[in-house]
Amino acid sequence: MKLRLRILLMVTSLLAGTVMATSTIIAFGARQAILQQTEANGILVAQFLARMARFADRVPQDVEYSIGEQMVAQAAITSHFIAVAEEAGLSPEEINQRLQTIASETVIDEFWITDESGRAYLRSVPEIDFTFSPDPEEQPQASLFWSLLTEEQSVIVQESRRREVDDRIFKYVGVGGVDQSRIVQVGEEINILEQLRQQVGLVRLVNELVDGRTIVAVRIVDRDLVNLARSVSAGVGGIASLDHSMDAVNLRRAIDQNQTISYMDEALLKVIVPILDEQEQVTGATLLYLSTSHIRSALIQGAERIALISALIFSVGLLASLLLARKVTEPIAHLTAAAEAVESDRFESQSLTRVADRSDELGRLAMVFQRMLNTVQEREQSLKDAKETLKRSEAYFRSLIEHSSDVIIILDAEGNIRYGSPSLSTVLGYNLGDFWEHQFIEFIHPKDLPSVTDALTQAAQTPGTGQPFELRFQHHNGEWLIMEAVSNNLLRDSAVEGLIINLRDITERKQAEDWQRAKETAERANQAKSQFLANMSHELRTPLNAIIGYSEMLQEEAIDLEQNEFIPDLQKIHSAGKHLLNLINDILDLSKIEAGKMDLYLESFNVSAMIQDVVSTIAPLASQNHNTVIVHCPDTIGELYADHTKVRQNLFNLLSNACKFTENGTITLTVERQEAGNQEPGAGRGELGIQGETLEMNWIRFCVTDTGIGMTPEQLDRVFDAFTQADASTTRKYGGTGLGLAISQRFCQMMGGDISVTSVVGQGSQFTMWLPTIVQPLTDRQADTPERERTAPAQPHAAAPTLLVIDDDPTVHALIRRFLEKEGFHIESALCAEEGLRRAKELRPAAITLDVLMPSIDGWAVLSALKSDPQLMEIPVIMLTILDNQNMGYALGASEYLTKPIDRQQLLRTLNKHCTHPIANFSNEPVASILLIEDDSVTRDMVRTMLEGEGWRVVEAKNGREGIARLNEQQPTLILLDLMMPELDGFGFVAELQTRPEWRSIPVIAVTAKTITSLDKQTLRGRVEHILEKGAYSCEELFTTVRHLVTKCTSQGTL
Repeated sequence: MKLRLRILLMVTSLLAGTVMATSTIIAFGARQAILQQTEANGILVAQFLARMARFADRVPQDVEYSIGEQMVAQAAITSHFIAVAEEAGLSPEEINQRLQTIASETVIDEFWITDESGRAYLRSVPEIDFTFSPDPEEQPQASLFWSLLTEEQSVIVQESRRREVDDRIFKYVGVGGVDQSRIVQVGEEINILEQLRQQVGLVRLVNELVDGRTIVAVRIVDRDLVNLARSVSAGVGGIASLDHSMDAVNLRRAIDQNQTISYMDEALLKVIVPILDEQEQVTGATLLYLSTSHIRSALIQGAERIALISALIFSVGLLASLLLARKVTEPIAHLTAAAEAVESDRFESQSLTRVADRSDELGRLAMVFQRMLNTVQEREQSLKDAKETLKRSEAYFRSLIEHSSDVIIILDAEGNIRYGSPSLSTVLGYNLGDFWEHQFIEFIHPKDLPSVTDALTQAAQTPGTGQPFELRFQHHNGEWLIMEAVSNNLLRDSAVEGLIINLRDITERKQAEDWQRAKETAERANQAKSQFLANMSHELRTPLNAIIGYSEMLQEEAIDLEQNEFIPDLQKIHSAGKHLLNLINDILDLSKIEAGKMDLYLESFNVSAMIQDVVSTIAPLASQNHNTVIVHCPDTIGELYADHTKVRQNLFNLLSNACKFTENGTITLTVERQEAGNQEPGAGRGELGIQGETLEMNWIRFCVTDTGIGMTPEQLDRVFDAFTQADASTTRKYGGTGLGLAISQRFCQMMGGDISVTSVVGQGSQFTMWLPTIVQPLTDRQADTPERERTAPAQPHAAAPTLLVIDDDPTVHALIRRFLEKEGFHIESALCAEEGLRRAKELRPAAITLDVLMPSIDGWAVLSALKSDPQLMEIPVIMLTILDNQNMGYALGASEYLTKPIDRQQLLRTLNKHCTHPIANFSNEPVASILLIEDDSVTRDMVRTMLEGEGWRVVEAKNGREGIARLNEQQPTLILLDLMMPELDGFGFVAELQTRPEWRSIPVIAVTAKTITSLDKQTLRGRVEHILEKGAYSCEELFTTVRHLVTKCTSQGTL
């Protein structure tokens, strides 16, 4: 045996007794110390669990109580809303629709409102016909609300429950009716309670705490020892049941004596802590099962080591005990501090971060506690959000009541005014403070006092809604308004304790009969006036045509001769003549409509293109009053088969009226197509009289909305009457005859549609025009391929050179356009450099005139850009500017350099020099001859003077017979023909032209004051090139049309 071994054996023998005694003492002491520390830690955990158990139960209860309070308020508001709506005359379907709208925008999921028999006639699920029954066996849940019908209870709040039908958690509350015996029940799905119970409930808490090593089981009971929650680790054996008899005794003692108890039960250390409510009353207890197996293992290992080196074992054991105690108690102290913070509603989990980083059971406990604190904090925030939603909901329903158009007044039993709705100010001009300490009858007309006093007395004696009665109520300005009053006796209702009076202003309704009689009288007078004016209109057109033509011709001569002092007066004459002619045309249209002689010229046309044309026409009028025009028209709107001229005239009338009656505002034009069977409810066609089979048609809706002066209800009643405007002041300020809307409405009705209008004074008006996408022909008339009543000016001939004018001065554009269009040029304009470069690339003009002094980019830069672009460099650029810097212009590539003021002949020669197809050189071409056939000498002289001023030779004839004679003498280039003449009229003349082959190719322009019918158009189709209405065309339009046809004849070699 070695010495080392002998020494070891000797030391071991000497110290054996000491080691045994020391190890026993140390093991026993360590065991007791660890047990006490474990017990203290277990008590802390059990106390924390008890506190959390109280808090976990309180959160769902508080949430359900808050939801119940909110639902009671919603049911009460709904009851008042139904009473007001039924009193206002709304049908059950309208009320039910509005309640469904409210339910969709609030937290309400279901509503059931019954009549006095208990039948739910208003409900969120229309397909379910439900009747409440007082029999609990028939309706275990719904029968609870029957006492609301018998008025034994006014409010019933039902506990949340899981419905067997759909397994959803619902809570129902009900209130009685304010105007009659009824049940007003609302329901709300509150899955949030189930989520709260799952996330902050006791079951989750105990499951998180049980880890199977330190805490092997947890049990929470109420005062009757009924288990509220319990959990046992699946990996721990030896525990057959948690219901040990000793546990029951100790639980009862801890609950009765409100004390903490700990004791050993075999290998388990059990800790019991009472659970206290907010009043410090014991409501149950928490039983914690702590394992001691790890303590026993540690003692056995320590004893073995002590046998080898007692001193080392003793020291290490003592040090290990101290470290273990510290390691165990410090995390528990942090958990305790966090639990105390939760008790004071402070959710602070940052202090547990270091503990949660541990990898042992206490670290897991701290981590679970952190997650639980975060969850509780989120639930608290959710609760705050729910309360805020409740406040918004209450404010919404309060706003519904307070913004009612009816005046709502609440009286006490003595007749004193306790409350007045905000409509007091808008309807009667009073503030609520004006009514304090005043009785209701003080504001009643003296002659109405007896009847009002009797009605109020009867209402105060009879519960519920009383009979309506009328009275005169004094406005704040002293005026007496006729009001309709309805009372609702809620003196016995503890929530109101007053008599509710609803007042509605019916002054206007009382005046309706007088207005109707006056309207009928005005319509009869208007009919007589229309007939008289229609008879006069034809006789006025011919002299007006001469006035308009001569004034326009004199304007041009004054401009050419620079006699500027005559121009304003001539413009006034021309404008007045056009205005009078438009008036005569409107009168004639109205008389034709009323006589049933107005025809429809139906054709298919693109709606979007028509809208662009109308908006561009109306733009100057809109800008005159500083208005903005907004158009909402989809590109896919498609085509409309209707009378293009009448549809365009209607839109022009509506938009011009909107521009005229709006200043610094917005005019919106909305166009939309609605297919049959896919039309919005309440779209308005039924209100317009468009019913029956026509509802199955496709429609196009034109809506013109403005922000102008608006109209009163009285003005709306006569807005479509002929010769009628809002009042005399409107006529004086805005002008007009009052025919536009009357004609527009009649045009729409002829095409199977109509026009409606809504308006608010001071806010604006909205005119809506409905037209079928395919307009049917009038009875006994065939749909012809239509032509325009007024032919648009001819487009420039394809051979006409295009000139692009780039100048920031609009006056220059007007002068050049007026001069050069007469010479056959097609003029395009650009008011800035950027637009000029863009349009040059789009148009590729024959030539460009360019100014130098322009904002942003000057003419030199534009010239450089044009000449540096390979696609544009060949276009001749003529500098037309006030600067005299020819060297710069020619250096940059200008073809010519002209200085302002403009020399017309020099500009014309320059353009003819550089354009590929000059057209203003007549020196080598024959002069065109025009045969003018007109029976009115004044008109004949005017047209002859105009045409000869343009260089054409004119041959005159007084009628068709004389025109045939002139044709036999010499064949003209073109014929201007009046249709209404003696001996041989225009229709007979064109028939004679067809008899001679050499005459058939002569172009004919019809110029007439006659209203062209569909039969006339059939007769003239293919025989005349254009139809111009006397007085409606301008000199430029006539010149352009004649020039186009002369150019066409020249190109065909017929001149």
